[in-house]
Amino acid sequence: MKKSTIAIPLTLIACATFSFVVTGTSHAATRTVPAKMRGTWYKYQQGEPYYKIKLTKHYLFTRDYFQNHYSYNHFKVTVAKVHRHGQTWYYINPVNKDAGPVAYYRYSSIKVKGKWHRSLQFREGQIYYRLFKTKVPYSYGKTVPIWN
Repeated sequence: MKKSTIAIPLTLIACATFSFVVTGTSHAATRTVPAKMRGTWYKYQQGEPYYKIKLTKHYLFTRDYFQNHYSYNHFKVTVAKVHRHGQTWYYINPVNKDAGPVAYYRYSSIKVKGKWHRSLQFREGQIYYRLFKTKVPYSYGKTVPIWN
């Protein structure tokens, strides 16, 4: 009886350690989108209408413009806090997402032409850019740190 009581915790510790070493990140579970990240966010699409997302406590709503028409989606999301390269990020992904890279988000302000703007950094695989609370007609993908 004692052997099984000790074996289960050791197995869990080994799995958790392996997960941390493989991914290089640490995850802290959370159930809701952080308050600073909630609301409507915009990304300029170089001459196209703005890409728009809205984050609520448990949902992600998107509006995208592609081939002369809008597409709308909404998803219930899973949220977890992640520490990568000394920064705190949140992965926010649809509950039923089958495949593809994890989408990371991070709230941070940025100064654009002398004025501070609230922004949301986004990265998914090799894609990274910023979304803004207001419609700022600039692309600031280069200001999101590149991960190796």
